Amino acid sequence: MSILRSLPLVTIIVPVYNAEKYLDMCIQSVINQTFDRWELILVNDGSTDRSLNICKEYSNRDFRVRVINQKNKGHSKARFIGLKEARGEWISFIDDDDIISPNMFELLFELIQRNKFVEIVGANGISISEKDIKGYKWSVSGSNSFNILDGRVACSHIDELDNYNITFPLWGKVYKREIFERSNIEEYEKRCPTIFLEDVLLTPILLHNSNKTAFISEVVYLHRERANSISRCGKFSGFYAEQAYSSEILCRFYKENGYMDLYNRQIELMYKALLRAYYFIRFHKKIKMQYENILSDIKEIYIRYYKELVECSRIDMFTKIFIKLFKISPIFWGMSIGWIYYDVISPIRVYLFMKKYK
Repeated sequence: MSILRSLPLVTIIVPVYNAEKYLDMCIQSVINQTFDRWELILVNDGSTDRSLNICKEYSNRDFRVRVINQKNKGHSKARFIGLKEARGEWISFIDDDDIISPNMFELLFELIQRNKFVEIVGANGISISEKDIKGYKWSVSGSNSFNILDGRVACSHIDELDNYNITFPLWGKVYKREIFERSNIEEYEKRCPTIFLEDVLLTPILLHNSNKTAFISEVVYLHRERANSISRCGKFSGFYAEQAYSSEILCRFYKENGYMDLYNRQIELMYKALLRAYYFIRFHKKIKMQYENILSDIKEIYIRYYKELVECSRIDMFTKIFIKLFKISPIFWGMSIGWIYYDVISPIRVYLFMKKYK
């Protein structure tokens, strides 16, 4: 076997954190691939359960499986560590509780062989409840139909990805490794390290910097919807502040690169993230003690974009009144509108969402 042939064509990166219940299914779905030129990097992110032992067991049995162990630094940092250690020409990401179809990489690399200029290739993925994922039957149609888009066109249509069989998250795709270098992602990590490599930030940046993107409609990825992960939507735990920071970075990215429709959309999302972060930090004592230092950042971003917020055509008049009220008196806003929405309405929505997936 030649040295070139022995090198992995794709590096699959799986950040692992306390996933002992799901990890076997995830890893086994990679090992069962009909395509064999892969390496699997399992980045254990400070798990406190048996996850690290499970990773090592697979590594001992299969030379293509590598394990990296680190202190808990978060999902994004784990992905970045895996990316640094990757040897493959292409990169793919899988979440530690998800599974892929046996022919996922065979399908994607067949498409790459037919279209040598593509740099991102993806297929369809679906979110599925825990009770349905085990009995899921893969439908292998072997369809040859696909969509090819210029990278900038794909980025400009990011609000309509479903029309092109494109899933927004990072999973369900392979990326030419050089796109990450071209996208200058290390600079984004320095600017906002906690949310680096999160889907909402990285997907549009990678699409923008790619030459061509190709997508097929075949479902090859199952994203497990867990009740305990959904419940985190109702807790702060730093997520809302990270969302606010990432929204602001995307606002700048869209504006600098001429995606004005996306910029206007992101302005609206940023406003929601800023107010949500402010409310939880300012009016929840335990959270305030931990995150009070970023309140000034939130206010500064809000003031910087205030004029564009109130002039944004996507934001309705009723919401603009809320925006102006917050500027006049954040305390009054928080004790009235903020309390009703975030401490009354949102928990009810989360409860109903959790009930759906039990």
